[in-house]
Amino acid sequence: MIAPLRTPEAPSREDCGHLREARRLVAATLLEDKPASHGPAIPAWQAWLFVAWLVVTTVAFGLSALGWIGR
Repeated sequence: MIAPLRTPEAPSREDCGHLREARRLVAATLLEDKPASHGPAIPAWQAWLFVAWLVVTTVAFGLSALGWIGR
């Protein structure tokens, strides 16, 4: 059985200020402007080798799932 929904109580004026300040503090902490670190550049041949490995692995899995290889 699903519990009935209760209408939320309106916060008092005292709570609004404290909650608003807490939300601002959390947002300032989590959304702090930081320079993006992209890390070292990867050579193109390594990127394409990774793509080829992904394609071969995916095709092998598909063929194995269909029962065409690995009987």
